[in-house]
This record gives sequence, C-alpha cells and structure tokens, in this order.
Amino acid sequence: MSTYTVHAKRWAQGWELHIDGVGVTQSRSLGDAERMTRDYIETFTDHDTTSDQVIILPMVGGGLDEAVQAARDAVVSADRERHEAATQVRQVVRDMSQAGLSGRDIAHLLNVSAQRVSQLLKSPPASARLTVLEGDNRAAAKSASAPSGVANERFLTAAEVASIMSVSKMTVYRLVHSGELEAFRVGRSFRIPETAVSEYMRSAHVAV
Repeated sequence: MSTYTVHAKRWAQGWELHIDGVGVTQSRSLGDAERMTRDYIETFTDHDTTSDQVIILPMVGGGLDEAVQAARDAVVSADRERHEAATQVRQVVRDMSQAGLSGRDIAHLLNVSAQRVSQLLKSPPASARLTVLEGDNRAAAKSASAPSGVANERFLTAAEVASIMSVSKMTVYRLVHSGELEAFRVGRSFRIPETAVSEYMRSAHVAV
C-alpha cells in the first residue's frame, strides 16, 4: 500500500492539488480532492489506488492554517469528552440500579427520562460501543475493541439511518455522540450496525 501526501492550495476556481512525487491537479472543493487525486494518479501512472492512502493537507493561507488545525483538534477533543461523559453516565446508572434504585428514581436524580435510563441499562459496555480508529493503529484498535460477531454485521451510514428513522442526519449524530446509538468511527465517518438501529427503535417504541 502506498501513501500519497497532497498539499491543497487555494486558487480562484477551487484548489490546486500538489501530489508529492506525482504532479498537480485541481478540484472545485476539498470534498472532491481525494477523488480527483486518485483519478489523476491512476490516469498518469496506470496504478490502481484502491488500497492506497491519500492524505489531503489543506493550505488555507492568510494565517488561518493554525486556527483551522486548532479548531479541528477542539472538535476531536469535544468528541472524546462527550464519549467519556456518556460512558460515565452509563456506569453511574448501572451502579445505582445495582444498589436497588428504581428507574424512575435514577431518572429523577440524573434529570433524564425514564426511557433514557432504560436504554442505558440495556446498552452494552462502552468499550464495545464506539471504536475510534486513528492513524496507524486503525486495524489493531478495531480488532481489540469491536464486539464479537462484527464481521457478520451490516453497517449503515448516518444518511441511511436517518432515512430509515425518518429523522435528520444531525439527529443521528446526536444519538451517536450521546451514546444512545452504537457506532464505529472510520476515519471521519460513522458506521452504525443495523442491529443497533433496530434495538434503538424497539427501545424507543411508545405504546399508544
């Protein structure tokens, strides 16, 4: 597997993509940068990039690059803090339940709904809920943290889950970050087990 580093520089019509050791191409947006990079490499080198890694390094300029990186780091940090908070709440709920407190009392103490308490008590341990795959340790992290049977699981994108549940993608992301919906992070995207969606919808069912 090869790794291609691309320095993306702004220009009038979008972004110039300077591919180290290969050449220069262009894209209208950063969202298209990886696809355009792969197309360029495959066209001019006749090399299939399917299994290769493409690293896009945007160069915003105007003194904003440091601010952009700081903001990205803040987002990652906030993500991690939300996950840690959800893990802490889940453990406290379990501890109170084992101490004999009722679901209604736990809900009152934590200022959440009884339904939310029920979901937290039914959810699997945090280590099996959200596997963050980062850098060179992605494969190892997935192997160590993924729940058993994951190889046979069907995974959905946030957009697919939003369509199934008839909600917005933002709602799906909120459920993932709060720990209510099991998910795996792969790069910058989430993948959600189909069984987790079914389980959430069953637990959220309201009898009429």
